[in-house]
Amino acid sequence: MGFCLYSSSDVGSWQLAFEGVGSPGVYHSPDYVRLLEQHGYGIAELSRWVSEEGQVYYPYFKRKVEGAGIKNLWDIQSSWYYGGPIVKAADSAAEKSLLQNFRQAFSEQCSQARVVSEFVRFDPNLMNHSVFESVERVDLNRETVYVDLGRSEEDIWAELKSENRTSIRKARKSGVSVDVSRSKTDIVRFVEIYEEEMSRKGAYSHYNLDQTFFEDLVEMIGNQFVLICGSVEGRMVGATLCLYDGHTAYDFLMASLPDYWDMRINNLLMFESIVWAKQHGLDRFDLQGGREGVFRFKGTFSDRRAEFYTAGIVHDRCAYDSLCASAGAPPDSQDYFPAYRKRDSN
Repeated sequence: MGFCLYSSSDVGSWQLAFEGVGSPGVYHSPDYVRLLEQHGYGIAELSRWVSEEGQVYYPYFKRKVEGAGIKNLWDIQSSWYYGGPIVKAADSAAEKSLLQNFRQAFSEQCSQARVVSEFVRFDPNLMNHSVFESVERVDLNRETVYVDLGRSEEDIWAELKSENRTSIRKARKSGVSVDVSRSKTDIVRFVEIYEEEMSRKGAYSHYNLDQTFFEDLVEMIGNQFVLICGSVEGRMVGATLCLYDGHTAYDFLMASLPDYWDMRINNLLMFESIVWAKQHGLDRFDLQGGREGVFRFKGTFSDRRAEFYTAGIVHDRCAYDSLCASAGAPPDSQDYFPAYRKRDSN
């Protein structure tokens, strides 16, 4: 009873805690969190609160704050793409009580561990920001797009924007064939295409995932991913990698060769991913969000929107302001949190 802190080596306890809140989704799972830890996302920790009212499950990553004269300072970030505390209780009053008690204990833990700041990405499918805003400020970051898979395939097709339906027909007529795969050979080919696309776009560092990341993904969460591959004349020229759990499929990563964009391969790949999720009994396909052009593309698949919230919490104001001053960043900046890490994000 009370506050517990686990590391990724506490495999059994972490799994039991995950199951104790209903196994809320792949981005919150211990296997996915360990995957990110192995690839430099930070030191994985799970903070948990258990009482007669229920329990709180909160996985995150602790990162060392580097810099001249800085010793033993850390900050915290959520899982990528979604995270945040998961609260399981009988009713909303118990949820708030649980979270208040948890946050008090968690704040004390942060103080002892010299944690300067905490950045939380909430899950728009679980809407776990709604109870969190009773104890901390949350901010609407963006909208996300999702498809309701409870409807028929005909209704899902009808909801597509007309230009999207035209693009999908064009891809099929142009000779793009689609296959579902989990094979190592197809993963290797997908990574080649993905790395080429990230290099061409000059993508942010956290999108630069190497072959080892994908090999570990297959090994660690191999029963929760699928690769939807697009080929022309027998050669894979694009694919989308979807993660999924018992209820939701997620558009995790997509890449294709630019020579085939005019064939509208990306439209076909996304639609076939949605169909695959529908046929496998899932409830929702989460296309997630993105910058303006990406969001506009995703919006041609559905009119349905969810809200993605974040929270930026300062645990040590003095240290935070000092770090911002050293980085030449305004401490009250609304553009990036924590402000002192903005230059590291590019």
